[in-house]
Amino acid sequence: FGDALTRIHNPKDPIDVAVEGAAWRRLAYDEFLAGQVSLALVRARIRRLSGRPLVGDGRIVEKLRAALPYKLTPSQEFALGEINADLADPERMLRLLQGDVGSGKTVVALLAMGRAVEAGGQAALMAPTEILARQHLATI
Repeated sequence: FGDALTRIHNPKDPIDVAVEGAAWRRLAYDEFLAGQVSLALVRARIRRLSGRPLVGDGRIVEKLRAALPYKLTPSQEFALGEINADLADPERMLRLLQGDVGSGKTVVALLAMGRAVEAGGQAALMAPTEILARQHLATI
């Protein structure tokens, strides 16, 4: 690792700073490994913490669904089903909802948030940009 850092920051040969070079591959591997170990530690810690099931009566979620001008896709329904199963479980959930731009991630998150609120919990939607935050404010 130390040699890889030295080669990247003080190259003696062009291959030392090339993406296909051994130093870059070593640093990429170490960063990936560190990320995976960190994630495993976070998961283990979360599993040890107690949680509580979030099961509501369905009123808020049904109102949200009724307000939609479209039906959810099968993939959205599947993702929402998995999230709802996790919310009903007393274990804490660690989940990433991913999809292409415009694939409907926000509506799935909104419905999951509705379920949490129905159960007496709170929910927050964070956006990575102010523009997207303003869009959410205007449309939600």
